[in-house]
This record gives sequence, C-alpha cells and structure tokens, in this order.
Amino acid sequence: MHKCGETQYTMASSEHGQMGRHGNGFFSYPKICILAHTFLRGGGGTASLRVFLTHLSSMPVKTYLVTGPDIDQETVAKLKVKGIAWICLPTFRRSLNILGDLKACMEFWRVCRSERFALLHTNYAKAGVIGRVIGRLSGIKIIVHHIYGCTFNDVYHPVIRIVNRLIELFLSKLTAYYIFVGRDIFNRYEKAKIMIGSNYKIVYSAMDFQPFVEIYRKREAIREKKRTELGLQKNHFAIGLVSRFIHGKGHLQALEVIDDLRKTHSQVKVFFVGRGPLRRDILHEIEKKGLSDSIHVLGYREDLESLMVSWDAGIFTSFGEGLPQVLAQMALLGLPVVTFEVDGAKELVKEGESGFIVPIGDWKAMAERLRMLIDKLDDFRLRNFEKAGRLDPEWTPQTMSRKLYDVYVKLLAI
Repeated sequence: MHKCGETQYTMASSEHGQMGRHGNGFFSYPKICILAHTFLRGGGGTASLRVFLTHLSSMPVKTYLVTGPDIDQETVAKLKVKGIAWICLPTFRRSLNILGDLKACMEFWRVCRSERFALLHTNYAKAGVIGRVIGRLSGIKIIVHHIYGCTFNDVYHPVIRIVNRLIELFLSKLTAYYIFVGRDIFNRYEKAKIMIGSNYKIVYSAMDFQPFVEIYRKREAIREKKRTELGLQKNHFAIGLVSRFIHGKGHLQALEVIDDLRKTHSQVKVFFVGRGPLRRDILHEIEKKGLSDSIHVLGYREDLESLMVSWDAGIFTSFGEGLPQVLAQMALLGLPVVTFEVDGAKELVKEGESGFIVPIGDWKAMAERLRMLIDKLDDFRLRNFEKAGRLDPEWTPQTMSRKLYDVYVKLLAI
C-alpha cells in the first residue's frame, strides 16, 4: 500500500493512455484524472466519488485518483485492485496553507505533464481552483468541475462573497463543463451569470442507499435493540445530528438548540455522529454548557442506518451545502427532520410534512419547530412512513454513474 511521502504512483502506461486491443489492432484508453483534496470515509461527496470510480473501473478509460494524504487507505486499496491508479500529493490538504498549496501546485503540474490526461474532473472548492488553473497551464483542454457547495452564498461575509464570485467568474473561462449536485446550487450560479450556454448537468449525488432501504424493512426490531444499546428509555425523545466536526457545520448552534429545548422537554437525548478537527472543542462546549447528560458524541459510525432508525427526529445545522445526502438518508427511513435552509433542503424536506426548514443560524426557530414536532410526532411518523423505504431512481448509483459517464462520452467523443 502506498504511503504518502513524495509524489508517487506506479502505472505502466503508454504516452496517451493505457493500451487495449480491439480486433487486430491496438488502441489507447483516454486518461481521466479525478482530483479531490481528501478522500475520507463519511462524507457524502466521497461516498459518491467512490461509487463513480467503481463504475469507471469497468469503462474504456484509464482512471487516476489524485488526492492529498488525507485518505481512507482501505477504500483506496480496493479501488487499486479494480484498476484505479492513486497518486498522492503530500502537501495537498483541505486547509489553506500558502507554502503547502504552492508545493501542491507544482506537484500536480508535474503529474499532469507526465501523464497528459485527456480529461480532468475536479471536486470541491480548493481542488477546483488548483486543478483548473494548473490543469489548463499543463495543457489539459477538457476540465470538468463538480460543485457540491457554493462559495459565494449568503452565509459568507459580503467581501468574501464578492471575491469568491470573481474567482469563479475567472475560473469559468477554464471550465469546459459543470456538474451540479442539486437545483438550488445551480440556480445560484445561473443568477451570478457564471453559467454560459448548456455546458452543465444537474446530477444528484448517489451513494449506496440500499442498506437504508433494507434497515427500514426491519426497523421495528432493530429500533428496540439499538435504543437499548444507546441507553434510551421509552420516554426519551432521541435526536440525531450527522455531520463532520468542522467550521460551517453549525455544531455550536445545535448546542444552543438543545440547551433551549431541554427547558421544556427534559426527556430529549441527542447524538452527534461524525469526526473532524473540532470534535474536542465541541466536547468542551458541551461540558461547559452542562449538556453532558443530554448530548452524546458517538464519533464516526459504520452503523449509521441503524442509529437513525433508533432516533425520533434529525436536525441539520450546516451553514452551506449543495444537496445534503444525510437528509436523503433520513427521508428513506421516515425520520422527520428540522434543518437550516441550506441549498438542497427544499428538494429533500417538505415543509410541515416531512419536517421543517428554518432560516440559517436561527437556532431559536429550530428549537420551536422541534417542540412542534415532538408534540405531533405520531402525525409526522404516519406521513413519513407512507413514503419511506422507496428510493427515487434519480438517487441510485446507477443513474448517477451513467449521467456522469455520459458527460465524459460527450466531451471526449468516445
């Protein structure tokens, strides 16, 4: 297994791509570069990329996954077995670091010049900036940018919004095609006049939702077992928050919600699921507010679908998203949710039926909506369970992979 020291990879390839055989002649598969600064388990974007990379392994292309050192080694090892080459840029990380980012640019430039990719597919904001600039400078003509969240939405300071929009306007000149994970985020780009013509497609990010569908069918038995495991009693109202412990995910606002809610509903028990650099800080704030009896931090979990079945409601306190997959997971399990009005929320939550949507940052409104939900929980459960357990075809891994690969076919004419 590779260790991420110097930029490294192993791959026997021709000048333009991996060689294949067709009839009595030879041809070369076009080289595809998937660029993402991280590839850790737990995130919706990474889950979607994992699905798509598996799909690409059976297609007539040679695929390279280029990331920084923050990866899930087990997942990368499985992808390598499927024929996906992994290239590590040691200084390519999520956080801003001028010296490290300059080194990452040089590392990526050398990779691009060496491999001569036919198409570059950038994912997330930072990879989108570095990838599109360095990719074009190294001679890559076809660059696809995948947008999971907007960097110039209303939650940012006005100056930052202006700067980020200007950066995206510049980068649009280097972008052959855009992939949007939802309608809301596409509308933001269209309103900002960054989109020109028809060089885009809206593709809902898919992951393996089948475990959620299967758990839903066995929910009653699993719910009781999991609630016992979590120490929940019959009168407890369990709320779940699934999100990485990073800035912008609203954990501090969630603490305010619970602190306010427990004044009238002492039976509330809350579970934070996720990992990230701010986990220790949040634990300190929980203790400082005296919420240790009400809030339990579970960390990263492999049994997320079972956990959700044991809960009575979910909350989502992120300040900026494109289309939150966790809301789709909750909908599949019939779990009512109260969420901030991030991009994609209205596509997944029907106000007053499957949950509530409140203004971003308004933790008081979220607490009030949770009170309404608790008081009318049976009504919400009845409505949600009628529609739960059925996956919309637009969210299946097959649909997402087909739509993304169709973009490649269109741009590469393969």
